[in-house]
Amino acid sequence: MRDVLLGLAITPGVGWKTIYYLLQGGLDQTGFNLSAAQWKKYFKRLTDHQARALSQTLNTDKITDYKKQLEDKHVGFFTITDDIYPAQLKEIAQPPWLLFVRGNVELLNAPCLAVVGSRKTTAYGQAVTKQIVPKLTEYGLSIVSGMALGIDALAHQAALEAGGGTIAVLGAGIDIIYPQQNRHLYHRLLHHGLLISEYPLQTAPHPGFFPQRNRIIAGISFGVLVVEAAQKSGSLITAQYALENGREVFAVPGSIFNPQSAGTNHLIQQNGAKLVSSYQDILEELQHFLPRDEPPSLSKTAGLNELEMADDKEKMLLALLNEERMHINELHHKSGLSFSEIQRILLKLEMKKLVIALPGSFYQRQQLPSKS
Repeated sequence: MRDVLLGLAITPGVGWKTIYYLLQGGLDQTGFNLSAAQWKKYFKRLTDHQARALSQTLNTDKITDYKKQLEDKHVGFFTITDDIYPAQLKEIAQPPWLLFVRGNVELLNAPCLAVVGSRKTTAYGQAVTKQIVPKLTEYGLSIVSGMALGIDALAHQAALEAGGGTIAVLGAGIDIIYPQQNRHLYHRLLHHGLLISEYPLQTAPHPGFFPQRNRIIAGISFGVLVVEAAQKSGSLITAQYALENGREVFAVPGSIFNPQSAGTNHLIQQNGAKLVSSYQDILEELQHFLPRDEPPSLSKTAGLNELEMADDKEKMLLALLNEERMHINELHHKSGLSFSEIQRILLKLEMKKLVIALPGSFYQRQQLPSKS
């Protein structure tokens, strides 16, 4: 059935529901080399256009030629009938019949977490992504996203730079680099990650493909983290797919004055998404999927004191706080740093458990417990 599903996947004008109809109607390997008239005879709901397309595509020579094209481009594929097909992806409403792949398919064996967000990122969203993603990969999670500009690209990059696994689900043919600004990222994923698409070779990106792509992002993942999202955002479509399929949904809260946080704040308020202030908030919910309970690098930081865990600017803010709470305006005045830089540094210090955020934009230093 692999070749039958390949043929159906690349036939123009034949979508998910038509393939379902054909398979339910008993289509098997004997469907090769039928004429348009025979297709219409055996499957009466087909249009004339579909019958002609199937007769032209689902034939031995065409499939042999297409498989040669895949081989030449180092593209593999697997179908819903193959063992490698992710079990959780089969649970969604319309699982893809076939996926084209380039890269390390072994990454599908690891538990996956989707990380998505706005294309128009802020310094805050960038800092959150760069802090949280590497920690999650240390616990064996593969990071899934859509290789879009903004948070998607940052999530892939952060995972790669941490030496972790990352999977990009594309909204175009797997041999099409989109957007072009992510050409370098595409090649890094090709060699050190995994690229996935349900669309045939040379399929150009189309606005309608991206919501469909998002169902796969949510489908192969045990949870979805939304870092930043406007009120109308594709990231919220991914989160909705996750909710509909019983996946965990996480959201990073943001300023009520920032439109890029309106979507994430809404997810927390109206959809019951778990508020994320640390990577540990995610691990708590996904711990039963994790291949290990603690990161292998944990021993590298054991015994370090606060100053060894902080860089120079972080040390300056820690010194200013000096175990007394201080308003962010006062930190700005005394440090001479910009507000955006202070927010970024304070977030890093929170992630390191060196600073506590208090109501009213106050911050307080937190000492690490002494080791006996």
